[in-house]
Amino acid sequence: MNLTSIIAFILVFGIIVAVHELGHLIAAKKFGAVVYQYAIGFGPKIFGWVKNGTSYAIRIIPVGGYVLIAGSSTDEGVDSLREGQQVKLSIDENLVSTIDASESPAKADQTVIRIKNVDLDQLKISGLDANEELLSFSISPNADIVLEDGQSLRIAPPEKQLRNLAQWKQIIINLAGPLMNFVLAIVLFFALAFAAPSVPNNSSQIGTLTKNYPAQKAGLKSGDVIEKLNDRKVKTWAQVSSYLATYDKKQIKVQYKRANVVDTKTITLKKSEGRYFLGITQSNDTDLKSRISYSYQSFINASTSIWLALGNLIVHPNINDLGGPVAIAKVTSQATQGGFWSVVSLTAFLSINIGIFNLIPLPVFDGGHILINIIQAIRRKPLSDKTNTIIQAIGAGIVIVLLVAVTINDVMRK
Repeated sequence: MNLTSIIAFILVFGIIVAVHELGHLIAAKKFGAVVYQYAIGFGPKIFGWVKNGTSYAIRIIPVGGYVLIAGSSTDEGVDSLREGQQVKLSIDENLVSTIDASESPAKADQTVIRIKNVDLDQLKISGLDANEELLSFSISPNADIVLEDGQSLRIAPPEKQLRNLAQWKQIIINLAGPLMNFVLAIVLFFALAFAAPSVPNNSSQIGTLTKNYPAQKAGLKSGDVIEKLNDRKVKTWAQVSSYLATYDKKQIKVQYKRANVVDTKTITLKKSEGRYFLGITQSNDTDLKSRISYSYQSFINASTSIWLALGNLIVHPNINDLGGPVAIAKVTSQATQGGFWSVVSLTAFLSINIGIFNLIPLPVFDGGHILINIIQAIRRKPLSDKTNTIIQAIGAGIVIVLLVAVTINDVMRK
């Protein structure tokens, strides 16, 4: 990969992830949940800022991203406080204003304890000091927790934690990520449609005819509308091309309409490389309605092909049908050779792909979270923390093993 391909890969993947996580962020904030962090990438932070209590960060490893919502299964922040852990407490007006679990030395005005019990819902903490004396404190509702890595998070009241929101709200928050991927794809398909000089017309109207091929020799003309191929009625170009692609006979009967006059011709096809060709191409349009229709149809066609591929993968599992970051990088490199709009088209397709795959009902995916939401709604009570932890661990294990296997396969693949 050259520098251009590397930059394109980072931008393509970054945009898709950023939009996906933005969906979760917007929905969570809309329902009043506290969002600690919105991050693109993993690893050390390159730069970031804080706005309205949320930390925004761009991190050095440009693959993936996350939104850290208070009370979510991935919220290991405030819930990481544990019995026996040494923390430094800052106390203001008899209330704990800061719980510092970092490795920084204690300040003169801080109280150091080893946690005996902590209840952030009831805002209580107790622990043993250096003299093994048990001390108990009330925590301020606006207290900050400094984690072991130095990151500072504000305590979220129970009503602003994801796990305490209504199940339907949690479903919308989990669904918002994939939906934003679909929105991005539609926007990009619109951009492609309006940037092009013309767009394909999905009707069965002939655009151009290949010189000296059967259709031209038989007298068909540009603008003729094909109504039947043999006994098969056709109304769209997709039906025409699909029928001709699998047709394996030398002659074909073509019924077409020209200026409201219907005619039929029996045409001898041209054989080349084991296939028979008629020698016609799809017609193109330039009007606004056709461009809008093309954008919508492109989205539907791409989504349908991915769903069908996913279904086939479930019925006939084959690791060669999967691609990880390495495969995406290779495809992006190929797309850059086709220019800017080729990369835009790839971004739209990948965005749909990631949106659909995130709907798979497997833990750690949005679809898995939604499934758990539905189960909890039916049970009318949440799953226990232990059950939730086991489910997430199993899901994470499956995804990690699959990702490693796919990546190795991508690297080994020629």
